[in-house]
Amino acid sequence: MALLTLGLSHHSAPLDTRERLAFTDAELPAALTRLRALPGVEEAAILSTCNRTEIFAVAAPEDESRLIEWWRRERQAAAGIIEPHLFVLRDQSSVLHSLRVASGLDSMVVGEPQILGQMKQAYAQAREVNSLGPVLSRLFQHTFAVAKLVRSRTQIGAHPVSIAYAAVQLAQHIFSDLSTQTALLIGAGDTVQLLARHLKTRGVGRIIVANRSIERAQVLAASLQGYAIGLNVGFTSTGALGIQSGGNQTTGISNVALASSTVTSLSSQPLAFRIVDSTSNYAPPGTNGTDGTTPGAIMVVGFANEIRRALTSVST
Repeated sequence: MALLTLGLSHHSAPLDTRERLAFTDAELPAALTRLRALPGVEEAAILSTCNRTEIFAVAAPEDESRLIEWWRRERQAAAGIIEPHLFVLRDQSSVLHSLRVASGLDSMVVGEPQILGQMKQAYAQAREVNSLGPVLSRLFQHTFAVAKLVRSRTQIGAHPVSIAYAAVQLAQHIFSDLSTQTALLIGAGDTVQLLARHLKTRGVGRIIVANRSIERAQVLAASLQGYAIGLNVGFTSTGALGIQSGGNQTTGISNVALASSTVTSLSSQPLAFRIVDSTSNYAPPGTNGTDGTTPGAIMVVGFANEIRRALTSVST
């Protein structure tokens, strides 16, 4: 038997492929149970985030193809979608990879601390459904101990370097006084939630959450004393990226456009900042700009891939 790690990450796969093959938290318990039930699989765990999905298993090396096919079937993906982006590690290489991941050395932003918490969650989920055994239990415990050692004995954790924190740092550099700004957040996922908390801590004037699921936007906005709008995205007549809220009365936004930004000009970087021109009054009723924010000044804070994906999914 061997310790196997099969996975793909931001190093090997584009965002749409990573999303297609990822597992949600709700899906993981049942998926782990089915994975552990495969013939030849003695132990199993799954780490699935926006930047990587990795399957840890104690199984025979010849079972690799069976694990790949199980993964494809679980995600109902087309044949051949996994292999071009896949990495397979065994034994010592698998251990070294886990140590790098947990320490933040393999992250999109090197040193970001969220991945360690995500690995701990993966361990807890596997333990809850009894898919762990002595090998994976020891791997995770050793990994957590080494990651803690790395952060205590090196400078990798000296400064907050998550993508969300970096986004806010850049926003503050561009806009100086965030208290006069309205931040329009596109999406309501985990990273955007972290971004929103950082913006709130920095004293941003107003937060508006735009999401295709208005219910998710409302939950996030309520926790921030912000405002929620639905999201419809497309091109304006001038070729700019337009965001329409469907006449939401809470915010008063009906149409905003990212000047000179088309889907092809959005960079592949995880940070996206554009000054937005508003074609209508976006101030919530009763404020009219009297809450300290600058009328007409909306900053979009988010991630280029999120914006590109939203545009593609609505306009195709």
